[in-house]
Amino acid sequence: MPLIALAHAGALELLEELPGQLVVPEAVADEILAGPDDPARRALASGWGPRRKTTVPEKVSEWGPGKGESAVLALAVERDATAALDDPSARRCAKALGVSVLLRP
Repeated sequence: MPLIALAHAGALELLEELPGQLVVPEAVADEILAGPDDPARRALASGWGPRRKTTVPEKVSEWGPGKGESAVLALAVERDATAALDDPSARRCAKALGVSVLLRP
């Protein structure tokens, strides 16, 4: 997940500097908080990043992305927002749904 990579690089502030409002889907936060003790987990545990629950529409879930990627895509579709995705299949789904993607390989 891009959030994990940026946290490891000590660069979470880059997400905060982007235009628009940063929102971390609850599913992403839950995955990170359930994972190993690392910079991303510590940041979220300390309250970094506003969070939002999402409902994943069928047009997203039928692509089969993971739980976190599905939540990112659902939120992007709902808010007509840009998604931060590093998973190639999730990026293909975003392209098919007309969602702009922040990170590319």
